[in-house]
Amino acid sequence: MIHTPSPDRSPRFGLLHWMERTVQLADQAQFEGPSVEGVHDLRVAVRRSLSLVRGFSEIDGWPVWKSLRRLGRPLFKALGELRDLHVLRHWLERLSPENDPLGLHVRQSLDEPEERATKRARRALERFDRGLWLEGGRRATLRTEHLQPDGLPFQHTALLRLEEATEQHQRAVLSGRPEDYHALRICLKRVRYTLENFLPRLHRRWKRDLKRAQDILGDLHDIDIAWQTLKTTNRKFPGLALEPWRAIVVRHRQDLLVAYLGLSGSKNAMLDRLRDSLPEGDRLEVACLAHLGAWASFLTPDYLAARRVAGLAVRILDGIREAGVSGPFLGYHDRRVLFAAALTHGTGKTIRLEGHHKKAFELVKSARPPLGWTRKDMLLTALVVRYQKGAGPKKRHEPFRRLSLPERQAVVCLAGILRQAILLEPLVEQPRCGVEIETRGEEMVIRASLKAAPGNGPGRLPVTSDSDLLAWACSRAIVVEPLDVPPSPTR
Repeated sequence: MIHTPSPDRSPRFGLLHWMERTVQLADQAQFEGPSVEGVHDLRVAVRRSLSLVRGFSEIDGWPVWKSLRRLGRPLFKALGELRDLHVLRHWLERLSPENDPLGLHVRQSLDEPEERATKRARRALERFDRGLWLEGGRRATLRTEHLQPDGLPFQHTALLRLEEATEQHQRAVLSGRPEDYHALRICLKRVRYTLENFLPRLHRRWKRDLKRAQDILGDLHDIDIAWQTLKTTNRKFPGLALEPWRAIVVRHRQDLLVAYLGLSGSKNAMLDRLRDSLPEGDRLEVACLAHLGAWASFLTPDYLAARRVAGLAVRILDGIREAGVSGPFLGYHDRRVLFAAALTHGTGKTIRLEGHHKKAFELVKSARPPLGWTRKDMLLTALVVRYQKGAGPKKRHEPFRRLSLPERQAVVCLAGILRQAILLEPLVEQPRCGVEIETRGEEMVIRASLKAAPGNGPGRLPVTSDSDLLAWACSRAIVVEPLDVPPSPTR
């Protein structure tokens, strides 16, 4: 049976479209046989599907992403072996000197490997589980529908891909080795697919240059493979002259290198210009936090509440500083550590509710650091998450014990603020959640826009043991009171 794409679907980012397209072309190739054009089109569909899967898997640790990669890779590899032989034959025919015996011999020697590769491709097509592939695509589309194209999490992903491409460009230009230029082509392809799949507005501006660079490097790789094949055959059959080919290959290779460097510049001007279109400075910091937030959104049952907690936490931190209360802070990056900890504090709840803060600690600690973040930053964030509830830090806790004394004190202070924000979140009035901090003798008063003012005394909220960490860090008793918000002016 030939599978056809659902005509009434408009899947976000095209994930389900390309997975359905893969199944349609796989059925066609199995029914009609893997032709040159069919192999190319099917391989493009599988590659685009897998590139989307990879992009999402960098944000979401969902096990189905790995299953989809395992489903698609054997087919992609088998098609790649056959496609490489098709391309090699094409270049040998295109570059061959007239009546050249070496080229003729190599082309004839490709018949048997091509036949074997065709059989392997047929077997891969037969083993390809279309049902699991499509079911995974439908589930993945539903799972990712809350992520918006052109969003900051994907801009962060594009920056990661761009850094890899920039480093590889410099390596290739310096070494000149064919394998480095081939690796550069793969990096540029990943940049292009990231823009195409997740940042369509940016892709419209850069698709022509990126596609051109990718095509040039693709031709360069194909010529290098053809040249290696010719040299290997010449060593086996020295009577077949190699010299007529040398000048042809050198000329084409030089033309392609000049074309690529003319497009990109030896100092990689093309990728530098693309980098200028992506976040930097304070905007990059926001993108890093958005990336962590997107990751947490897949693991947190009530992620909107986590975002509200994050907003409250940084308001409390800012208010403490404005009030002149001294505390053991981390310095310039304590605000981002606190915000990240608040965004990710509920990630353990999808696995277990009891002791979820301990599971969240493990998840955050092992997560990939965003750009500009270190493993130490992730550890500090994870420790703040760990002490969001329950007993306070103890020296026998190995990760906490290994910190310096100022870092341990800062973790306690930030964890205390996070605890207070978690307590306040269900009580504050949304979206008006103003927070003011003031000192009153030996007390630190947190005044917030509350829905109500229950408590033991008039206008006060009961302070629980979860406030003890913050009280210790600031050396003051914690008092929570409602903030009188003036009524909105009537129109």
